[in-house]
Order: sequence, then structure tokens, then C-alpha cells
Amino acid sequence: MKKLFFKRNKYIIVAYIIVIFITIFSIYNFFLVNRYFDYDKIKKICYENQDMESEVCTGFTKYGWDLEEYINNPDNTFMGKVKKSGFINLYTNIIVDYPYHALQFLSPLIISLATLGTIHSFISTGYFKYYLQRMKYKTLLKEVYKRTIFIPLITPISLFIVFLFMGILTNFEIIDSTNLYSEWFISNFYFYFVTVIIIQYLFNIFCVNLSLLALLTNKNTVLVILKGYLYFFIFNMFYYIILFAIILRRILGLDISYEFFTITGFWVFHTNSNYLWVIPELVLLIILSFYLLYLFYRNKEKIIISSDFISA
Repeated sequence: MKKLFFKRNKYIIVAYIIVIFITIFSIYNFFLVNRYFDYDKIKKICYENQDMESEVCTGFTKYGWDLEEYINNPDNTFMGKVKKSGFINLYTNIIVDYPYHALQFLSPLIISLATLGTIHSFISTGYFKYYLQRMKYKTLLKEVYKRTIFIPLITPISLFIVFLFMGILTNFEIIDSTNLYSEWFISNFYFYFVTVIIIQYLFNIFCVNLSLLALLTNKNTVLVILKGYLYFFIFNMFYYIILFAIILRRILGLDISYEFFTITGFWVFHTNSNYLWVIPELVLLIILSFYLLYLFYRNKEKIIISSDFISA
């Protein structure tokens, strides 16, 4: 039973592993690049071993920094730096920093991998025609779509990992150590986080639906996955350049924030509560994508012919 589960969901499992790996690596990389681990190295090499010729001790030998003062200052320890940075700052910086930032562009590809890899394998192995003999066409389509229900949770779970890890380290203390955030953002940070999770979930449903339009276009699963990502890329260009930049801004002269049309950037928002308009926007896009799926898959005979081509 377990073997069958992993076989049926291998592409979804791989997608989760990729995103979780990027998330964990990004957290570690953030602390490494920002020198959060320096204190223990300096204490051991420079203070305890007195190896002042080491590269780690350069600041104390070359610039005359006070080593004793550095070691005795709790703000220089890993936890000291963490608490000084604050929960909000740590969470936001990791989301917008590389390599996690790459998920803004990679997540639609990962969604396409999980969706099309799973469904395309189901059709290419002939199971689709087998089940079609046992149930109605519409019922089968619903059952096939149900295989994607856990895919939209991939990026929300990654955001929750960052949120939970940073929250535990900082005791979920809401402080603005950089004065970069608005009063609304600080006061409503938990609400903001929940809504971003919802936005990511809705965005991923849209990506799932968009990628499914490429399902029956090729026998090769890899090419189908890439084509699903290409569909998203084309839509993204149309949505931002043609609809937003040319039609709404240049032709109609509407003063609309670019954040509402930068769909790959629906991870962090800088406009107070105005970003909530993204939710009904995504709902409309999801309705549109379901309508496109209906138009594409409503012809049973056409789909059966296409599935024969895939499974041949």
C-alpha cells in the first residue's frame, strides 16, 4: 500500500522535498551570510586558542577591536543577534533573500512538475481509459483533479516553516529593529501572515489549473511539465505587460499599484491593507482557469482520442 502511494504521488513528494530543501537551506544560508555564526568561531579560535593569526581574528589584530569586550557582549552571540534582529525582520529578510527568493519564479515550475507529472503518468499508463469503463466521464475528471488537492499547499507550508522557525527563535516577539515597516504591518503581522498563506494557496490553485491545459499536448512527461510552466510564463507576461502596463496604465491612465499584477511577487507586500485586493483578484483568475479547463475537457471523445495518443 505504501509502495503504491509513493508510486502514485512521487512527483508531488519530489516537489515537496525540493521546496522544503530550499526553505531549510535558505534559513541556514541567511544566518551564514549575515555572520550569525561568527561568535563561536571567534571565541574558540581567537579567545580560547589565542590563534590571532587566523583569518577569523583579522578584525581584532588589524583594526584594534577589543576582543574581551566582543566576547562579553551577549548581543554578539547567535541568540543575541537573533533577538536584536527581531521576528518580523528575520521572517521578511529570508523570504525576499536568495535562495528562497528564487521560489517566486520556480514555484510555478514546481507546481507544474507536481501536477503534470502526477496526472500525465496516470493517463500515459492507461489507467484513465480503464477507469473510464467503470465510471462516468465527469466523475472521473473530478477524481483525477482530486489528485492535485495537496499541491497548492506546497509553498504555504514552506512559508509556515520559516514563520515557525523564526518565531521559536525570537519567542514570537513582534519588534521592528529596522524601522522599515509601517505601524499597520507591525500591529497586524499575524493577520498579514495568514492572508499571505491564503494568497499563496489561491495562487497555486491557479497554477495547477493553468498547467493542466498542457496535459495532453505531448507524450513526453518532461516536455509537458515544461510546457505547463511556459503557459504560466506567457500568462505572466500578458498580465503584467499588456494588461497592466499598456492597457490599464498607459491607455486608460489608471493609477493602480504594480503589486496587484506582479503575480510572481505574491509573497511579500509593502502596501498596508490594500494588498487584500489580491484575494478577490486571484479568485477571479481561478474562476477563469476553471472555465478554461471546462472548455478544454468538456468534449469526451476529443479527450479520449488525446489520451490514446499519450498512452500509445
